[in-house]
Amino acid sequence: MGIATYQSKLGQTAKQPSSRQAQSARASVLQQYSSVLRNALPVELKAHGADLPMAEIDAMADALARQIAKLVDTSAVSRPRKAQALAQEEWITTQEAANRSGFSRPFVAALLDSGAYKGRVNRTAGGHRKVLAGEFEALMANASAEAPKTLAQARKAVDLTLQQENAQAVPLTERKRSRARAQALAKKLGITT
Repeated sequence: MGIATYQSKLGQTAKQPSSRQAQSARASVLQQYSSVLRNALPVELKAHGADLPMAEIDAMADALARQIAKLVDTSAVSRPRKAQALAQEEWITTQEAANRSGFSRPFVAALLDSGAYKGRVNRTAGGHRKVLAGEFEALMANASAEAPKTLAQARKAVDLTLQQENAQAVPLTERKRSRARAQALAKKLGITT
């Protein structure tokens, strides 16, 4: 019996009003899983050089069938997806966004006010900002992926042309004269360089 059949049986039992019927359907599914495992386990064990008594194989088959039933249970599978969908639509405060991103709350607030943040920002009646958790986390993931990872990458990212232009604005002869005056003053004051 496949997973789809088990899920359809669970769907049918969920529509039935009696919990006794649901329990019997679950027991039927467990029996089918156990019988399949009882047939497959000896062959697999023998292929790997293990030889177990049939009583141990039966116990192993029952335990594995219960574990498989837990994994396939549609109610257990649908909960995380629903919680994840709710997290994507969850409005969070600037403090919660700061906690999730590792930045300070004032930085997050300034980011939201600067216009650099492209996600939706909701303002409450009191003027507080709220953002969608999924959008904010996606922005943080993109920013961390694009951020420089090494010092060399960070240096390349910074525009050094302005600093170089300012350094070259003072001619070399002017810097030499300034250095000479500083050395002369140091000599008069008795400071050795």
